[in-house]
Amino acid sequence: MASDGAEALALVKARGGEISLVIMDMDMPNLGGAGMAAMAREVNPDHPILAVSGVQPGKSAKGPRSFANAFLLKPFTADSMLSVVHNLLYSTSPNL
Repeated sequence: MASDGAEALALVKARGGEISLVIMDMDMPNLGGAGMAAMAREVNPDHPILAVSGVQPGKSAKGPRSFANAFLLKPFTADSMLSVVHNLLYSTSPNL
């Protein structure tokens, strides 16, 4: 677990082979969600990314669907998160 985007990216770089799924908040200090996701994709383009946020994103091209495989709006239930995580790890569909 990382306390900000820069630390999260450092973990992805250092431990990328051990990571099956990146779960990230859209609004992280030191490196926002879109930037962190783009850099994480450079390290390993196959890592599925789940973005979460307490703010409903707009419909712009820079929304979470442009850089993440799935998005959950806070608050969400444990069941909904587990369902999305399961689908990201075991589904053949690239985006949920």
